[in-house]
Amino acid sequence: INLPPLITSIENMCFVACTALTSINLTNITSFESQVFSNCTQLVDIEMPDNSYSIGNQCFGGCNFSQIDISNANYIGISPFLNCKNLTTIIIKRDTPPNTLNNDYENLGFEDVENLNSIYVPDSAVETYKNAWANYAAWIKPISGAGQNNIITYTTTDNQKLDLTATKWV
Repeated sequence: INLPPLITSIENMCFVACTALTSINLTNITSFESQVFSNCTQLVDIEMPDNSYSIGNQCFGGCNFSQIDISNANYIGISPFLNCKNLTTIIIKRDTPPNTLNNDYENLGFEDVENLNSIYVPDSAVETYKNAWANYAAWIKPISGAGQNNIITYTTTDNQKLDLTATKWV
């Protein structure tokens, strides 16, 4: 789906359980409210905005993508990736962690993402993220190391698993 340029915000639960949705271009969006894509179980390809945006609570809960680049997120709600069983990698290119509800970085809910093992951030910001997101410090890695011996498992719409070797994140 390519949303028209005039759409800049997606309201609560807009695409909930839209199981036919596999790919979406969100380049004009500035705000994703709560549970927008919750239980869109076939959603595996998301093109996120280049501009600044906010991600609401449980926004992508239950989706099947294996990685997501939220580099321009200026706010992350609680448990944005709840039950994203295939999510292994989050990429954030901001020098400072995105804001959270009451600046409660311990309540992001990333621990609810059972296969998440890498949060790539700018090399110069690794310690900043580890200090802010202490609960997730073991997963925070320099972006320069992304793709080195990094195998991503991608699940197709017919539940076949493909192992992809990432060599470079751009």
